[in-house]
Amino acid sequence: KPFNAHELLARVNTHLTLDQLRRSLAAKNAELARAHELVRRAFGRYVSEEVAESLLRTPEALELGGEEREVTILMSDLRGFTAMAARLSPHEVIEVLNLYLENMVDVISRYEGTIDEIIGDAILVIFGAPVRSEDHAEKAIACGLAMQLAMAEVNRRLSEKGATGLEMGIGIHTGRVIVGNIGSLRRTKYAAVGS
Repeated sequence: KPFNAHELLARVNTHLTLDQLRRSLAAKNAELARAHELVRRAFGRYVSEEVAESLLRTPEALELGGEEREVTILMSDLRGFTAMAARLSPHEVIEVLNLYLENMVDVISRYEGTIDEIIGDAILVIFGAPVRSEDHAEKAIACGLAMQLAMAEVNRRLSEKGATGLEMGIGIHTGRVIVGNIGSLRRTKYAAVGS
């Protein structure tokens, strides 16, 4: 069959253009996926992984307010930390805190706790929100025990550095709270509010 050179050239150009568009879209999708992962990881360092995932999945979760739910709250802090911090340089205090928190954050994540706040040497953890869990109280108690056991490793590492050992206290309570976002449109925080 005879061919039209102009038609053939137009078809080849169209095919090449579509192929370039497909490659460009694939590259853009890969770039978006990398950006999404970077945001999730960076955001996950400031809020829990669960909260970060929830917000990236459903942006309406950013709205202020929440829902009433039964959860278990765990609060831990170091005994005598203020007096110890007064004796150490700020650099030494940060080193001790980071060593302690590194161990505790690992334990808390194993028991599916959501770290709501790190306030100096204190850690406030929610079990049962934002991810629902029927056994939130059991997870919180098991986590508290594991945190106490993990203090042996923290103190071993502190001893290797010539630092004094630490003691940790933990309080755990189960009750009904409102879980969700509090604050303003400029600054919002995921929290549990209740007695």
